[in-house]
Amino acid sequence: ISVGEKKMESDKKNRSNNRVHVIGLIVIGCVVWIVLYVLDPLRNETPSLKDTTSVGISTTSAPAQLSNIEKKADISFLNKNSKPTENQESDPTKPTIDQNSNPADPAKQVDHKSNPTKSNEKSNPTISKPKRNLNEYIKELYELGVSNPHELVRILEETDPLQTSTISNTNSCEYDYNNRIDFPTIYTNQTLTDFRNHQSGTFIFYQHLRKAGGTAFCTSASQNMISKVIPPYYCMPDNRGSLATPPWNNPTFLLNHIHQKGYRIVANEWDAFYESFFNLPGAVFGTTFRHPIDRWYSQYRFEHLEHRDGSLPNSPRIPMLQWYRNQRGWTMGTNYYINTFIGDSDLHPPSVGPNGRTGDFYWTYHKYNHKPISYESFLRALKNIRRFHIILVTEWLDHSQTLLENGLGWTVAPLRVLPHEIQAKRSEKDKLVGRVALRMLSTEDYNQLADENALDLLFFTIAKRIFLERLQCPSS
Repeated sequence: ISVGEKKMESDKKNRSNNRVHVIGLIVIGCVVWIVLYVLDPLRNETPSLKDTTSVGISTTSAPAQLSNIEKKADISFLNKNSKPTENQESDPTKPTIDQNSNPADPAKQVDHKSNPTKSNEKSNPTISKPKRNLNEYIKELYELGVSNPHELVRILEETDPLQTSTISNTNSCEYDYNNRIDFPTIYTNQTLTDFRNHQSGTFIFYQHLRKAGGTAFCTSASQNMISKVIPPYYCMPDNRGSLATPPWNNPTFLLNHIHQKGYRIVANEWDAFYESFFNLPGAVFGTTFRHPIDRWYSQYRFEHLEHRDGSLPNSPRIPMLQWYRNQRGWTMGTNYYINTFIGDSDLHPPSVGPNGRTGDFYWTYHKYNHKPISYESFLRALKNIRRFHIILVTEWLDHSQTLLENGLGWTVAPLRVLPHEIQAKRSEKDKLVGRVALRMLSTEDYNQLADENALDLLFFTIAKRIFLERLQCPSS
């Protein structure tokens, strides 16, 4: 009996072990099936966070975050072979941005100067259906600049959302009619024709944006027109460049002076542009843009590093960001380009001295200090620059001759020039067309400047797009 019981117990253990082995094989088979037929297809269909970031999809979880930034999804409708869609006007919206606010702590922000894929790696990208209307897309970029200016800067500098990073082919129009910013054109072609034909009373009104290429334009004027029709001091009829300051803000006074002197170009540098200037008969309007952070750095170098601010030659220099903070509140403020072209007139200009001047060079900009830039103001500034006959980009002056010849009849295009002899001391590297601010500023300082002027960077990108459309699509 004892031998039989032992045998039965041994058989029972063997059957139990066999069941364990079978169950184990079943479990392993299930795991293999799940990996091959469930998880692997999902892995192939779902982009990783690193992949989405590298092509420009935002990895920020902010509620108002721009969600459709992937280049292939968002800007396919800008290509010439895309299907045309009905163009709709964008209505003004309420979101605004305080021009002198500090948008975020730089220590917590992404480095615009390095690979953006390292930012916000723990948040999940959100992808929505891309918009097929360029006006709506620009509105979305504006709203991102209000809610998350740092991310807008990253998108503009890393993903090229408006296809403005390079000039690939000046003989081919790459933009669909229904998705052009500058179609149809709204400036007066007849004025350009009259100017080219030397019609009496026609002249160039040049809005000289500071440290953005205005001296190069005036120099080009002297190479294309006889000297007696050009004001000798940098094309400024008042020897100052303040044409919104009394008495030059009086159109009758300005026009009488121009005609008496025989001038065919005038430059306005220190004062903001008034929409009322468009009423000047015979005026051809022109301006030149430059990357806004490079423009700020150039102003810092010109005024402070080179001691044009009254400082002693051997006195210590303060860092760029500190100088910018000191200047921002009482000069042009942040987002200088937009402020310049909003177009508001000043009902109560300051009194002037016997020499017809006021001591405050920036008085026309004070009305914008601490005033948010609404979408309505943004669109107004955009419409005003579209009314300009000539829009140039400092970084692309080498490509401007066609526009200047067709528009003004000029055969010599502007070159990047150094307006004062002391600037010859600069290194050859700094004279090159390029991103001087990226080279000269720390990452933290560059991020702060870019974030506080994010809407200006968007405005500059749009100005570049207008330049390209006019260059590549002249039939507009």
